[in-house]
Amino acid sequence: MRLKRGGVEADVVMAGKHSAPYITQNKPLDDYPAKAGPEALSSLHPTRANLRCLGPMRTTDNSLLPRSDAVDSVVYASRACFEGTPLAQIRHIGATAAARNAAMGVASTLIYQSGWFVHWLEGPGTAIDQVLTRIARDARHRHMRLLHRETTERRLLVPWSSAVMESPETPESLGRRIDLFRHARRERLAPAPAQLLRLLSTPLSGTAGNPFLPPQPIQRLMVSARHSGRATSLVHWLARKHRRKISHGRFNGETAPTLSIRLVDFGHQGQTRRVVALPSSGLGLGIVQALLNDYGHLLLLFEGDAEHDRQLMQVAADCLHRLQGPSRPGLIGLGLDPALEAETCAMAHQAGLSLRHIGRQAPDASGNGWSGLWPVLQGLFETSPLACKNAQ
Repeated sequence: MRLKRGGVEADVVMAGKHSAPYITQNKPLDDYPAKAGPEALSSLHPTRANLRCLGPMRTTDNSLLPRSDAVDSVVYASRACFEGTPLAQIRHIGATAAARNAAMGVASTLIYQSGWFVHWLEGPGTAIDQVLTRIARDARHRHMRLLHRETTERRLLVPWSSAVMESPETPESLGRRIDLFRHARRERLAPAPAQLLRLLSTPLSGTAGNPFLPPQPIQRLMVSARHSGRATSLVHWLARKHRRKISHGRFNGETAPTLSIRLVDFGHQGQTRRVVALPSSGLGLGIVQALLNDYGHLLLLFEGDAEHDRQLMQVAADCLHRLQGPSRPGLIGLGLDPALEAETCAMAHQAGLSLRHIGRQAPDASGNGWSGLWPVLQGLFETSPLACKNAQ
């Protein structure tokens, strides 16, 4: 077994006793075709996945890890090997890892998908080495592949969050795609962690998430409301307008009910756009906060109830306040009672934000009204703080 600063190199094979009964039995990844790079694209067929995210729906500031000048940021993949369901196993891992990692100054997001774990960790280099060495000895992790390691500013603040991707993609197919990222790292082409996770879990149509393809700029908008149906109405309207398929997902919190998420990709004048809708309680997830830096705007759909609208504004302000200033998405409001404008603007200002209103009436859950708002929505993409934030 070869280790590099505690990170496990791509050809390390770990022994394990347990195998999930519905997962294809592990076999050495050397049995996979030895393709890597652009020529491997034709053999990859990733499928849209459903998503369950596990983690606290609201994260208090005193539970967040402090920002530091620099941390080690690491992404690795390992073949999952365990008994029982992925959901139960992820919860079991998180029950011990969350407190232990936080005490070491380490934050992480663990994703299970198609028989593999994909793990993003950030923290002091020595602490990261200790965590990786411990994981390398864990029988639940086999065939570990180091996909990314660099020293950078901390992006993960919540000590622990996790997700289960429910995808029909086979372990062999995902393993081949993971090997592309291992090869990209060796060629010094490894994408940043957030982009790497997106490429593996929700690649753009026709790209298979191949890191060797030229980066494709993408404009992103996240829309959130207290009730998921109101937020997802925009995604459904865009899917009908552009004749695109919707990707579905499920978010689970430790104490909150299951939450739904929808996303749609579409094109406009040669520019790819992605709109993601989730209920406001999902804004407390560590992985959501880490990915929000890559969005141009966060659109809040108010409902006309003063108490509920204050709560929505507070959740969004808390979330964006934790992000790095210059790269934070712009905050947009739709459907706010004029009587609350001054109060919500003051809440935004207190969090170091500005709130821009684009209309008095937000569409309902059936989507009535989005057509009339389309010119304004177009303007959100065109006036994004960074018109093409981080290529897919």
